[in-house]
Amino acid sequence: MGRKLDLPHSERNLQIWVLAIDEGWELWLYENGKRMALGATVGIDAAIEAWRAQKDAILLAADMICHDLENGKIKLPPAAGDGTSPGESSSSSS
Repeated sequence: MGRKLDLPHSERNLQIWVLAIDEGWELWLYENGKRMALGATVGIDAAIEAWRAQKDAILLAADMICHDLENGKIKLPPAAGDGTSPGESSSSSS
């Protein structure tokens, strides 16, 4: 298992799990141990380039994921136990 980063978002307990793949890493969004969405990928070349600039490519990608979540570019399914369908708010009235 690779790195795990906590990511509080909209009262949800999210984490970014970094998983090794061929030629890089995938950053997946998890909630309570359940895989929710792919957030980003970081290739080996990009990681080496960032390292040479004394930066952490994984943390840079995690920052991008946070930004994409806030701007709605990454859509998450409803929280487990929410009881709503995707696209439906739990506070909507009948």
